[in-house]
Amino acid sequence: MKLVASEPMPLDRAGKVDIVCWIRVYRAATAAVVIVTEVPGNPGNSVTNVIERIAAAVISTYLPSAPQHIRWFLCYPGGVFGTEPTEYSEVVITSTGEVRWLKGGRDIPRSRIEQAIGASLDLLPPHEEVLDRVLAVGGQLQEQPPTVRFVVVPVSDLPPPRNPFQCVHHERFWTFMREHRYDHDREAPREVREHFYTTLTPNDYAACRYHTADWRRIVDEAVRIVDNLGDQPDEGTIEREINGKSRPEGEKWGLWSLLGSEGLTWSGDDFTNGQHRGCAIRASGAARIVKVVAGPPTGPPNTWRITDDA
Repeated sequence: MKLVASEPMPLDRAGKVDIVCWIRVYRAATAAVVIVTEVPGNPGNSVTNVIERIAAAVISTYLPSAPQHIRWFLCYPGGVFGTEPTEYSEVVITSTGEVRWLKGGRDIPRSRIEQAIGASLDLLPPHEEVLDRVLAVGGQLQEQPPTVRFVVVPVSDLPPPRNPFQCVHHERFWTFMREHRYDHDREAPREVREHFYTTLTPNDYAACRYHTADWRRIVDEAVRIVDNLGDQPDEGTIEREINGKSRPEGEKWGLWSLLGSEGLTWSGDDFTNGQHRGCAIRASGAARIVKVVAGPPTGPPNTWRITDDA
């Protein structure tokens, strides 16, 4: 087969480019092979989610005299969605536009494409050229996400919860607050809330499901992980550290709740996330706790980078 097109293809909706992908079209007399590649700078959905639209545009633009048989492959270069290395998939697109994944069509070897075209696959240009050409046809740079760090602070920094709505002692909490002339409209200051928690006995704490985990052990292990890995370990490293060792499932869950996307966050004397876990940790006897701190972006807008040949 002959390579007849290898370039970025924009799709627009209501006069605005909302999808950009890279198209490679190989053509023979009665057949064609199309490789649709995810690219950095794509302003919209991934190629997987809009393959029907892409296929219609490819046929209209590159294959107006539609061959009898078209094979469709999707390419996800190393770098996108954390993919490493490049992954290829094959789908069937029916005459009605229905998409079906072939059996064994996900994560296929590049050799299957090369067998289909009867030659080595023409790879994408270097990353910088791909990105420049994508932006030139309507692609967009993505804003860098906020910087997220783990910092280790004393457990005494944890504020007492303002509204422990999932706690077994929820009504007791608000009875105490009303006795001190505070309610939802006039929230109690930290010292009044601290006073309430001093009225709870070990048996009271044990009655709450959030206190059943061994939080002292979990917190100490989370602190050890951050001390060893630094304040910005990637999710894959954290996953290997948590799941790569023999731990009780409850401990794994607890570590994920501190080091995953639902980590403890608070500002001043109020929780942003995790007040019930925070209450249990305050009562656990742990000395230090891992806090999630989100800061501003570290630089100008960017997008993911192709890290290997595709």
